[in-house]
Amino acid sequence: MTKNAGGNEGISLLNGLIGNILGIFISPALIYLFMNNSLFEIVKQKHDIDNYINVISKLSLTVLLPLIIGQIIHRIWKEKILWAKNKFYFTEINSLVLLILVWSILCNLFQSKLLSTINNIDLIILILLNTFIYFFFSFLSLFISRLPNLFICRNQKQIKFIQRWRFSHENTIAFMFSSSTKTLAQGIPLITSVFANSSQGFIGILTIPLILYFVQQLIFASIQVIFLKRWIKRYYSNKNELINSPNIVTNI
Repeated sequence: MTKNAGGNEGISLLNGLIGNILGIFISPALIYLFMNNSLFEIVKQKHDIDNYINVISKLSLTVLLPLIIGQIIHRIWKEKILWAKNKFYFTEINSLVLLILVWSILCNLFQSKLLSTINNIDLIILILLNTFIYFFFSFLSLFISRLPNLFICRNQKQIKFIQRWRFSHENTIAFMFSSSTKTLAQGIPLITSVFANSSQGFIGILTIPLILYFVQQLIFASIQVIFLKRWIKRYYSNKNELINSPNIVTNI
C-alpha cells in the first residue's frame, strides 16, 4: 500500500522488520499483563495459557528464525533471489500461504460450532472498534508527521521549528500505513503460541478480531491510497509551479 500511494517503501520495510522482532518479546508480555486482570479470570480458569518462555521460543522458531535465514540467503545469493522472486511470484505465494492459514483456522472454528456463541451486536461493535483503531492511529501519525500550525505561531523561530519537525510526504505516508496496518503473519502465530493448550475452536474465536481487522484495513487502505496519491501529486505540482514561477528571483 505504501508503494502504491507513493510513500517511502524502505521505511515501511524497516518498520516491519523492527516490529516483527520487538513483537516477539513485547506482545506476549502485554498479553500476560492483561491476563493478570480479574476480568480475564474466567478465561484463565477454562483455558490453559502457555508460559512466557515457551511462547518466546515458539515465536522465535516461527517468525524470527525464518527471517534470519531469509536475510542470510538474500545476502549470499542476492541476484538469484531477485530472479526467483519475479520468476516464481513469491509475493503471490506469500498471500496464498496466508490465505491457507486463515482458511484452516476458520475451518476449525466452524467445526467447533463456537461461532454461534457470538451474536450480531458483538460483531458490529468489533467492526466499529477496528475502524476506530485504524483511523485513529492513521490520522495520529499524519498529525505528528506533518505537525500543523495549530497555535498560529507568529514567531519566526516557532514557524521554523514546525517546518523542521515535519517529515516529507513520502515518509508521512509510510508512517500512516505502518502505524495502522497489521499483518496476520505474526498475529496468528502469537495467538496459537499463547493458547497452544486450548482447543482449536477457541483459538479460532480469538483470531476473528485479527482477521476482521486485516480485511477492513485492506478496504480502508485501498481508499486511502487514492487520496494520498492525489495529495502527493498536488504537492509536487505546486512545488514545480513555484520553482518555474517568473516572480521568483534567485541569487547565483
